[in-house]
Amino acid sequence: MAKSVRRFTLLLIIGLFCSSLISAQSVQTRSRSSRIESANIATVDFCDLTVHPELYVGKLVRVKASLVSWWESSYLYNVNCEDSERKIQNALDCSGERKCRRLGKQVYGLIERHQRPDKNNYAFRSYVTLIGRLVGPSEVGFGHLNWSKFEFRIRKAEAALPMPSEVPYASEKEGGSSQ
Repeated sequence: MAKSVRRFTLLLIIGLFCSSLISAQSVQTRSRSSRIESANIATVDFCDLTVHPELYVGKLVRVKASLVSWWESSYLYNVNCEDSERKIQNALDCSGERKCRRLGKQVYGLIERHQRPDKNNYAFRSYVTLIGRLVGPSEVGFGHLNWSKFEFRIRKAEAALPMPSEVPYASEKEGGSSQ
Protein backbone atom coordinates (compact mmCIF):
# COMPACT_ATOMS: atom_id res chain seq x y z
CA MET A 1 0.00 0.00 0.00
CA ALA A 2 2.74 2.48 0.98
CA LYS A 3 4.63 1.53 -2.17
CA SER A 4 1.64 2.29 -4.41
CA VAL A 5 1.05 5.65 -2.64
CA ARG A 6 4.70 6.59 -3.21
CA ARG A 7 4.48 5.50 -6.84
CA PHE A 8 1.26 7.52 -7.32
CA THR A 9 2.85 10.58 -5.63
CA LEU A 10 5.95 10.27 -7.81
CA LEU A 11 3.86 10.00 -10.98
CA LEU A 12 1.78 12.97 -9.89
CA ILE A 13 4.92 15.09 -9.29
CA ILE A 14 6.38 14.07 -12.66
CA GLY A 15 3.06 14.84 -14.36
CA LEU A 16 2.83 18.29 -12.76
CA PHE A 17 6.45 19.02 -13.65
CA CYS A 18 5.92 18.05 -17.32
CA SER A 19 2.69 20.05 -17.44
CA SER A 20 4.44 23.17 -16.12
CA LEU A 21 7.25 22.77 -18.69
CA ILE A 22 4.73 22.50 -21.54
CA SER A 23 2.81 25.51 -20.23
CA ALA A 24 5.97 27.62 -19.92
CA GLN A 25 7.03 26.66 -23.46
CA SER A 26 3.57 27.64 -24.78
CA VAL A 27 3.73 31.08 -23.14
CA GLN A 28 7.26 31.62 -24.45
CA THR A 29 6.20 30.63 -27.99
CA ARG A 30 3.17 32.97 -27.91
CA SER A 31 5.37 35.82 -26.66
CA ARG A 32 7.99 35.18 -29.34
CA SER A 33 5.38 34.99 -32.14
CA SER A 34 3.82 38.23 -30.88
CA ARG A 35 7.20 40.00 -31.16
CA ILE A 36 7.72 38.60 -34.64
CA GLU A 37 4.26 39.75 -35.74
CA SER A 38 4.90 43.22 -34.34
CA ALA A 39 8.28 43.45 -36.09
CA ASN A 40 6.73 42.52 -39.45
CA ILE A 41 3.96 45.13 -39.38
CA ALA A 42 4.45 47.89 -41.96
CA THR A 43 4.88 51.44 -40.69
CA VAL A 44 2.66 53.78 -42.69
CA ASP A 45 2.99 57.56 -42.80
CA PHE A 46 -0.14 58.98 -41.16
CA CYS A 47 -0.64 61.57 -43.92
CA ASP A 48 -0.41 58.80 -46.54
CA LEU A 49 -2.96 56.79 -44.54
CA THR A 50 -5.41 59.70 -44.72
CA VAL A 51 -4.70 60.64 -48.36
CA HIS A 52 -4.94 57.04 -49.64
CA PRO A 53 -7.11 55.22 -47.09
CA GLU A 54 -8.26 52.67 -49.65
CA LEU A 55 -4.75 51.17 -49.60
CA TYR A 56 -4.91 50.47 -45.86
CA VAL A 57 -8.54 49.68 -44.95
CA GLY A 58 -8.63 46.42 -43.00
CA LYS A 59 -4.83 46.00 -42.95
CA LEU A 60 -2.80 45.87 -39.76
CA VAL A 61 -0.38 48.82 -39.81
CA ARG A 62 1.79 50.91 -37.49
CA VAL A 63 1.31 54.69 -37.48
CA LYS A 64 3.01 57.55 -35.72
CA ALA A 65 0.55 60.35 -35.05
CA SER A 66 -0.62 62.92 -32.56
CA LEU A 67 -3.54 62.00 -30.35
CA VAL A 68 -5.97 64.59 -29.00
CA SER A 69 -8.47 63.65 -26.32
CA TRP A 70 -10.98 65.53 -24.25
CA TRP A 71 -14.00 64.64 -22.15
CA GLU A 72 -16.22 63.41 -24.99
CA SER A 73 -13.97 62.09 -27.73
CA SER A 74 -10.49 61.66 -29.20
CA TYR A 75 -8.87 61.56 -32.62
CA LEU A 76 -5.55 61.07 -34.41
CA TYR A 77 -3.88 63.63 -36.65
CA ASN A 78 -0.48 64.73 -37.92
CA VAL A 79 0.72 68.34 -37.91
CA ASN A 80 2.02 67.91 -41.50
CA CYS A 81 -1.49 67.28 -42.86
CA GLU A 82 -3.87 68.64 -40.25
CA ASP A 83 -7.27 69.55 -41.63
CA SER A 84 -10.79 68.21 -41.06
CA GLU A 85 -10.35 65.52 -43.76
CA ARG A 86 -7.09 64.26 -42.28
CA LYS A 87 -8.25 63.64 -38.72
CA ILE A 88 -9.34 60.10 -37.84
CA GLN A 89 -11.48 58.87 -34.99
CA ASN A 90 -9.79 56.19 -32.88
CA ALA A 91 -11.14 53.25 -30.88
CA LEU A 92 -9.96 49.94 -29.44
CA ASP A 93 -9.90 46.86 -31.69
CA CYS A 94 -11.31 44.21 -29.38
CA SER A 95 -14.37 42.14 -28.63
CA GLY A 96 -15.70 41.13 -25.26
CA GLU A 97 -15.63 43.10 -22.05
CA ARG A 98 -12.61 41.35 -20.52
CA LYS A 99 -10.41 41.71 -23.63
CA CYS A 100 -11.45 45.33 -24.15
CA ARG A 101 -10.78 46.21 -20.52
CA ARG A 102 -7.28 44.65 -20.71
CA LEU A 103 -6.50 46.37 -24.04
CA GLY A 104 -7.84 49.68 -22.73
CA LYS A 105 -5.53 49.52 -19.73
CA GLN A 106 -2.53 48.85 -21.99
CA VAL A 107 -3.35 51.49 -24.60
CA TYR A 108 -4.82 54.31 -22.53
CA GLY A 109 -2.60 53.61 -19.53
CA LEU A 110 0.48 54.30 -21.66
CA ILE A 111 -1.02 57.29 -23.46
CA GLU A 112 -2.44 58.96 -20.35
CA ARG A 113 0.94 58.86 -18.61
CA HIS A 114 2.36 60.99 -21.42
CA GLN A 115 -0.47 63.36 -22.31
CA ARG A 116 -0.12 67.07 -21.66
CA PRO A 117 -2.89 69.70 -21.74
CA ASP A 118 -2.88 72.12 -24.66
CA LYS A 119 -2.24 75.78 -23.85
CA ASN A 120 -5.97 76.48 -23.33
CA ASN A 121 -6.44 73.41 -21.08
CA TYR A 122 -9.19 72.30 -23.45
CA ALA A 123 -7.75 68.96 -24.56
CA PHE A 124 -4.86 66.62 -23.86
CA ARG A 125 -2.31 65.71 -26.52
CA SER A 126 0.55 63.28 -27.03
CA TYR A 127 2.68 61.82 -29.79
CA VAL A 128 1.86 58.12 -30.21
CA THR A 129 2.99 55.04 -32.10
CA LEU A 130 0.07 52.68 -32.56
CA ILE A 131 -0.62 49.35 -34.23
CA GLY A 132 -4.11 48.90 -35.57
CA ARG A 133 -6.31 48.81 -38.61
CA LEU A 134 -8.26 51.39 -40.54
CA VAL A 135 -12.02 50.87 -40.84
CA GLY A 136 -14.35 52.68 -43.23
CA PRO A 137 -15.40 54.69 -45.05
CA SER A 138 -18.72 54.97 -43.32
CA GLU A 139 -21.63 57.01 -44.62
CA VAL A 140 -22.96 57.22 -41.07
CA GLY A 141 -19.56 58.19 -39.64
CA PHE A 142 -17.53 57.38 -36.55
CA GLY A 143 -16.97 59.28 -33.34
CA HIS A 144 -18.92 61.89 -31.44
CA LEU A 145 -21.65 63.25 -33.73
CA ASN A 146 -20.39 60.88 -36.47
CA TRP A 147 -17.83 63.40 -37.74
CA SER A 148 -15.17 60.98 -39.09
CA LYS A 149 -15.47 58.86 -42.26
CA PHE A 150 -12.79 56.49 -40.94
CA GLU A 151 -11.79 54.98 -37.62
CA PHE A 152 -8.38 53.67 -36.59
CA ARG A 153 -8.94 50.64 -34.36
CA ILE A 154 -6.01 50.26 -31.99
CA ARG A 155 -4.59 46.84 -31.14
CA LYS A 156 -1.45 48.04 -29.37
CA ALA A 157 0.15 51.26 -28.17
CA GLU A 158 3.89 50.90 -28.73
CA ALA A 159 5.00 54.34 -27.57
CA ALA A 160 3.75 57.68 -26.31
CA LEU A 161 5.59 60.94 -25.72
CA PRO A 162 4.34 64.20 -24.24
CA MET A 163 3.40 66.95 -26.68
CA PRO A 164 4.46 70.36 -25.36
CA SER A 165 1.49 72.60 -24.52
CA GLU A 166 2.86 75.34 -26.76
CA VAL A 167 2.63 73.29 -29.97
CA PRO A 168 -0.10 75.05 -31.97
CA TYR A 169 -2.93 73.39 -33.85
CA ALA A 170 -2.84 74.03 -37.63
CA SER A 171 -5.72 76.49 -37.34
CA GLU A 172 -3.72 78.53 -34.80
CA LYS A 173 -0.79 78.74 -37.22
CA GLU A 174 -3.15 80.24 -39.80
CA GLY A 175 -4.56 82.74 -37.32
CA GLY A 176 -7.76 80.81 -36.47
CA SER A 177 -9.00 79.24 -33.27
CA SER A 178 -7.65 76.02 -31.76
CA GLN A 179 -10.62 73.79 -32.69
